[in-house]
Amino acid sequence: MESITREIAQKGLATAIVILDAWGCSQAQKRTILNISDDSLKCPHTLSVTPELLLRISHILNIHSGLKTLFREPKNVSGFINMVNDNPPFSGRTPLRLIVSGSLKDMEQVANHITMLSVGN
Repeated sequence: MESITREIAQKGLATAIVILDAWGCSQAQKRTILNISDDSLKCPHTLSVTPELLLRISHILNIHSGLKTLFREPKNVSGFINMVNDNPPFSGRTPLRLIVSGSLKDMEQVANHITMLSVGN
C-alpha cells in the first residue's frame, strides 16, 4: 500500500509542479507551497509521503480543476491566480499570494472559494 501511495503522490507532485509552473511560481515558492525540500522538488523519487503533502497536492489540483471549470481560456485558468481580487478571502491580494504563505489554512480557503465558484454557490 505504501508503494501505491508513493507512486500516486509522485504523480500528483509532478502534476502539481506543472500547475505551479503555469502559475509562474519560482522554485522557492514551489518549495513553500508544497512544504518540501529543494532536493525533493528536484528529485521527486526521494519524496517522503506525508498526509500534509497529499493535502497540499490535493488543494493545488482542486484549485486548478475549479479554475478550468470557471474559465474556458487557458490564459484565464493560469491568470486568475495572479490577479488582485478584492473579494473575500483575498481582500486585495492575489490568490497566489495567499497560497504562497505556506499556510494549509490559506490554501484550503483558496481551494474552497474556487470550488464554490465553480459549482455555482
